Amino acid sequence: SLERDWKRVAKLLGTWPAPLAIFLRTPEGQMIAPETSALIAKGLGLLGTACVHLGEVDRAEEIYRLGVQYGQDGPASAEIFTRFGEALLTDGRPGESIGLLRRALALGADPRRVQPLLAKSFRLRRRFVAARGCLLAALEAGVPAADVWDDIQAVRDALGAAAGQLPIKLPASPSLRAS
Repeated sequence: SLERDWKRVAKLLGTWPAPLAIFLRTPEGQMIAPETSALIAKGLGLLGTACVHLGEVDRAEEIYRLGVQYGQDGPASAEIFTRFGEALLTDGRPGESIGLLRRALALGADPRRVQPLLAKSFRLRRRFVAARGCLLAALEAGVPAADVWDDIQAVRDALGAAAGQLPIKLPASPSLRAS
């Protein structure tokens, strides 16, 4: 089962954070090879996600933050920011997830994964114009309208007649593309 896999990940990697936090503050930790640092960041990202799935969101936050330090603004950090933002969104904290998801995009995260999460975060914060922009970016990146249909409908309903005045329209049904 998937839950058992997350428990296994937590058991295997759960002892990493404390020694890695200490190591990062040493001269050797500062001189670690980028490839090694990225691999450590990837492991920390996986451990953080395991903690989220096991209901330990506070612990996951600490682990994600350490992972970002090891990731050094590389591809591993993009993945960690995505996971961290998604975890906060799932935890009912969409406002906090926005900055993390935007940072993930800036670091090169896949817009097909991040833009729908960002759109939902903005929608839940009642920032409908921003949510609309993210939905359009998600559709442009290749996300099927059906995958973000609930957000499209909510944004269209919230913007009302003003949505019709904008140059690019959201799709009218889950099977249509934006025009």
